[in-house]
Parts: sequence; C-alpha cells; structure tokens
Amino acid sequence: MEKGLLSDTRNYSVEEEMMHFLHIIGHNVRFRVAEARYFRSLETVSRQFNETLTVVAKLYKYLVENHKDFIQNGGNQPQVTVDSRFTPYFKDCLGALDETHIAVNVPKEEQIKFKSGIKGRTTQNVLVACSFDLKFTYVLAGWKRIAHDQRVLDDAHSRMNPFIIPNGKYYLSDEEYTNEPGILAPYRNTRYHLNEHIGRRPQMHKKLFNKRHASLRNTIDREFGILKKCFPLLSTDSWFPYKIQVRITLVCFVLHNFIMGVDPNNPITVEASNDDQAPTQDAIRITTASSSQSTTYRGDQNRWANFKDNFVTQRFNVYTNWRNNQSNVA
Repeated sequence: MEKGLLSDTRNYSVEEEMMHFLHIIGHNVRFRVAEARYFRSLETVSRQFNETLTVVAKLYKYLVENHKDFIQNGGNQPQVTVDSRFTPYFKDCLGALDETHIAVNVPKEEQIKFKSGIKGRTTQNVLVACSFDLKFTYVLAGWKRIAHDQRVLDDAHSRMNPFIIPNGKYYLSDEEYTNEPGILAPYRNTRYHLNEHIGRRPQMHKKLFNKRHASLRNTIDREFGILKKCFPLLSTDSWFPYKIQVRITLVCFVLHNFIMGVDPNNPITVEASNDDQAPTQDAIRITTASSSQSTTYRGDQNRWANFKDNFVTQRFNVYTNWRNNQSNVA
C-alpha cells in the first residue's frame, strides 16, 4: 500500500485486510459474523480491523487536509467561477459549513447528553466543511448532541491544529452560526428555503441573497446524503465503543473523499445526489433567531456585517438592472 502504512503478512494480504474492513464498516457487521464469513479467528478479525482503522484515519491529511489546502490556495471551483448566478460575487467562497448528527452508542448515564430530538436517538454532533466538488475539507467529530453549533465551531478554531479560514475567504453556513469573518450566514427572519422560492422572483436584496445562498449551501446537504448512503452504519445504532465510533466517523469522511476522487459518478453517488437536489422544508431548518457563544470580537462582527450588507446590495443592484434590461428587450 502507498505511504507504507499497511503491508502484506504471511497469512493475509493488504487487499484482504481492506476488504474485511470495508465490509464491516459498510454494513455494520459484527466481528463474529466476519469471523464465520472469512474463516478468520475473532482475534484476527478484531486486530485487523483496528490496524486498518488506524491506518485509514492517517489518510485524513492526504485526502481531506490536502484538499482543503488546494481549495484555499485558489483551486478551481466552476460552481462559483462560471455560473452566472454566483460569479463574481461568490468567487471568494470556499464552500459550505454545517453540522450533522451521527448515531452513536454511549453508556446509559451519558445518554442524556447525546439525546436527539429525532426519535430520542443518541447522536454525536459532527462539524463539517466542504467544497463545491462534493468533497469534505474539514471534519471535527465527537461532540455531544446538546452542544450548540457555534460552540463546536469555536472549539475548531482554538484547537492545536485549528480550523483556519484565510482572510477575505469564507464558508456559507446556516443561521445557527454567528455572522463573523470567514462565516457568511443567511439573513434571519427572511425567506430562504429553496422550495419556498419556487415560482417567485425575489423583490428584496435580502431575499435574493438568501436564495443564492441556499442554492450554493445545498451542496453540503447533498454530500451528507451521499455519505450516509455509502455508509449506512452512520445512520444506525452501532455496537462499537464510543471512541471507536468517533474514529469510524472520521474514516467514513476520508473514504468519501477517496471515492469522489476515483469514481465521482458511481451509482450510489449519483442516486444520493439526485435524491438531494431539491431539499424539502424538513431538510433545512426554518430560520429562527438563536443565541450563540461565539468568542469573536464585536468589532470583527460589525465589520463583517458591513461587508455582507455591501456585498448583498451590490448583487441586488446588478440583478435589478438585468431584470430591467430583460423587460425592455421584451
């Protein structure tokens, strides 16, 4: 295997070890089932799995971090450099940022901290950033379900290996995040769901911005759909210990980037992507004002708010002029 992270042994090859690993995480298979299927001892199955899990997790640097560096250093994203709806106004947009909830199995005394409002299941809060080519650029897994989205983002900024957004660049987020340098959220209390805009022409600059914002940010919802379609284990109750589940979550994001790099048009990806092209009202939260725990200085927030307002007003003026010209031609 490249990078020298895995090697053949006398009793099994790297290909066999990877096949067992992918079968287990792809179908949430228990070790005893794999033991009977592949005629390997329970100890061998368990050891191989943990070895491969550790090795694939190390590929995060090559498949996720390196892609983030590529995008942040000017990697081409035709979605914002070619599409007339977004260029040149979103040319500095790196992608979208959001959280997703991944099912976890935790001890009974800890379950209250991981309880989800969805059927009372226990889930972890995972912070994710992505680019518009359907690849992930940052993943922070392991936070409790009750943690506020902004608090998780603040933690990502303050870690030893922090999530850094270059000056002048930004990610699109939902309304749960503070509008701060590097994070561009929609206007609150303003229509912004894609399905609410069907057949309507925006009459206000804020509504137009929220429509364009939702169209671009929909990328991350599509990516979540593809990820969970490829790895059903992320949506079902797991039997692994919690710390192992967190590592498995990270590894699934790494494998997603690998798949999108070598076969972006595979049947599962195409099917999941088509399913998420038109999100429903339930797929995107309704805009509500919420308190945040951001540590961003108020001065930075005010400067970023002015940048956003100027950006939106300029975009709406161009849109209005275009509409007027279309009417005069007609």
